[in-house]
Amino acid sequence: MNYFSTKIEKLIGGDIKDVSHFKADINYTSIHLKNGEKYMLSYTLKRFEEMLENSENFVRIHRKYIVNFDFVSNKGKYEVLLRDGQTLPIARRKSNLNFVQL
Repeated sequence: MNYFSTKIEKLIGGDIKDVSHFKADINYTSIHLKNGEKYMLSYTLKRFEEMLENSENFVRIHRKYIVNFDFVSNKGKYEVLLRDGQTLPIARRKSNLNFVQL
C-alpha cells in the first residue's frame, strides 16, 4: 500500500477497496464508496490517476471517471455497469479495455 492509498483511507475513514469509482468535477473529485457515501476532495482526477497508476484494480475509463474493477458487473462497448446499478461511460479510445476480472 502506498502513501496516497493510506491518505485516501484516512479521509474516507475506510479501506480503499471500498471505493467503487472516482468522478471528476473541474478541480475537484468525488470519491464514491460501495455503501453509497460520497466524499468531495480538492484534487484533480489526473492526480488520483497518477497516484493509483500501480493499482491493478483502478483504471481511468473516461475523462470524468476512474473505476474500481471489483465493482464492475458488466461491460458494454461504451459503458460499464457497476454492481450498485450505476452506468458509467467509457471513452471511445478506451473501449478496448480488457476487464479480465468480470
